[in-house]
Amino acid sequence: MASRNEISKTKQDFIRKKEELIYADIAGISDQMMEDILANLGDYKKTGKINQRDLLKVLKTSFADNFPKIMRETATAGKALTDLNVIYFSTLLESDRLNDIKNTASVVIDKSLGLNPDGTLKANGFIDKALNGEKLQQAFIKEINNAVAGNPDVKVLQSRIENFIIGNKQQSGLLQKHYNTLAKDILIKIDRRNGNIFADELGLRDFIFGGGLIRTSRTFCLNRNGKMFNTDQAKEWKKLLGSKSGPIWDESRDGKYDPTEVMGGLGCRHVPDWVTPDIVSGNKTAYNEKAAARNKAFREKFNL
Repeated sequence: MASRNEISKTKQDFIRKKEELIYADIAGISDQMMEDILANLGDYKKTGKINQRDLLKVLKTSFADNFPKIMRETATAGKALTDLNVIYFSTLLESDRLNDIKNTASVVIDKSLGLNPDGTLKANGFIDKALNGEKLQQAFIKEINNAVAGNPDVKVLQSRIENFIIGNKQQSGLLQKHYNTLAKDILIKIDRRNGNIFADELGLRDFIFGGGLIRTSRTFCLNRNGKMFNTDQAKEWKKLLGSKSGPIWDESRDGKYDPTEVMGGLGCRHVPDWVTPDIVSGNKTAYNEKAAARNKAFREKFNL
């Protein structure tokens, strides 16, 4: 049987790979959309005018044909995390309650995804909002109008539309922006919420600040990565909001700060890896000292 650490890593790898696949699909849709749009720019070369209706039709058709697949992939991955959490918590303790808790978590996750019990979409729910392309259409028409102002050369026009649809190093493309607005880091958030439901039902109060470090890790996460905390300690993190060493979170803008739901704030990839009291007992000080040493070595290596 896989260990707790191995299952935790499996969840991290699962999320990373699913996100990579989703964004690769978005890039593929964007590329095809751009090809179809370019195919409809023929009249501009002759008349200096653009048929907005035809271009908008291309956008709407491509979005309607392809974007639901992106949302199905997101929903399927989110629901699969519930199964992975059952496996994770089964490494901690034997409990005949795990499947019951899984059912509870599944209901919560379905609500988060905007799904009814029968699998249909909730009006104005998460997926329903994502599948509404009206804002995309408005943004597209606005960009087209701005792009043709001044009757630019066709190559200049093509380049501008390409940057808008596909994106570049400075900005995301239209579909990626749309997905990010609603679903940025959604799988990480679902995993945290899933784990928190299991922990609450099982009465667990201790967790490891899991997820590892990268060069862009913020100070808050650099100071906590790999260390053990309890929920009372985590509640104190709220006092750091607004400081350089605190989570990147503004309650007036982002809502209530819940430490194990939000961790380091916007864009944070860390998760609470919940543990039982016997894992913590007698091990916490030494465990945290080792984690602190690893974090220090990482900071020194990359001059952070």
